[in-house]
Amino acid sequence: MTKRTLIPLLCSAILVTPHTPAFAEDNPMEVFAPMVGKWTTRTVHKPSQNNPKELTSTGRFVAEMILDNRFIRVEGTGATPTQKRMKYTVMMTYDERKQSYRRWVFRSDGFTAEATGVWNAKKKTITWSTIGLPTGMTFTITGTINRDSLELTMYGKRADGTVLMDTKTTARKE
Repeated sequence: MTKRTLIPLLCSAILVTPHTPAFAEDNPMEVFAPMVGKWTTRTVHKPSQNNPKELTSTGRFVAEMILDNRFIRVEGTGATPTQKRMKYTVMMTYDERKQSYRRWVFRSDGFTAEATGVWNAKKKTITWSTIGLPTGMTFTITGTINRDSLELTMYGKRADGTVLMDTKTTARKE
C-alpha cells in the first residue's frame, strides 16, 4: 500500500469512529444543564489592588447549550470596578481528550482568559484554574451550580499575597 492510499484510509477511519451520545447517562456536560436560561446577576467586588473599595454591580446573561450539547455558551452584560458596562461571552465544555473541563472568556474591553476546571459532584461545585498567567500569579473561580441559582467566587493573587481580585457573583433565574 502506498503512502497516497494510506492517508485517505486513515482519515476515513477517524471520521467514522463512533462517539458517545451528547447526553449519555454519565455525560460530564450535564453539570451545566441547570445554567440554561436567562439570569440576573449581582456582584460584590471586595477591596483589592485593582479595586481600593468595595463596589456592587449588576448584570444579566443568557446561557444555552450549542453544537449538539457539547458546549455551553454564556452571553451577558455586566460591570467591573473600572468599567461601567461591558459585554462578555463565556464558552465551556468537557474535553474528553484532556479529561477536564475547559472555559474561555471574551470581554468587550479586550480581556480574554482560558481555564481548566474540576467538578466536585458531592459539593456541586466546579473550580476553574486560569492558565497562561505570569509566574507567581494565581486566579481561581469556584462556582456552585443549582437549578435556580448560581454562585461564583473569583479570587486572584500574587505569590507575595497581594490580592488582585476578590469578587462574589450571585445569579438568579428570571
